[in-house]
Amino acid sequence: MDSIYHAVGAKMPCAADFARHQIAALFYHPAMQTLTTGGNKIMRSPLVEQFMNLLREHYITETAVAFYSERLHISEAHLSRIVKQETEMTVLQWINSFRIKHAKQLLRYTRMSMSEIAFDLHFTSAEYFRYFFRRETGISPIVYRQQSTN
Repeated sequence: MDSIYHAVGAKMPCAADFARHQIAALFYHPAMQTLTTGGNKIMRSPLVEQFMNLLREHYITETAVAFYSERLHISEAHLSRIVKQETEMTVLQWINSFRIKHAKQLLRYTRMSMSEIAFDLHFTSAEYFRYFFRRETGISPIVYRQQSTN
């Protein structure tokens, strides 16, 4: 794949970044991962599957638990309880993990600035994006980019 990126990048540097981002998104979407315990697949309830489908569609623009619970016609507490019970992660942890994984893809596979990434992921500012990334990962986005490209 690197040869594709280099061939495209030699003619159009921005196109190479875009292509790399799109390919990464196809192959590494967090919701495509199956929950497993001891090698066995865990069947999720229809409610959790519906939540995951909504999350795949809206995680960039919708970061409030209320959005998902309203779409599923249940209370925030009920959604939170069921998701936590079945996945061992809270709704907010799922939302944040999707946003972080997307941010990591952009940091690793594009040359987008922090401001551009913050805008792309609907953060209120580049400063808040940096704070959020550090809080969730323990390192700054700049350090992550440096480590992931070496």
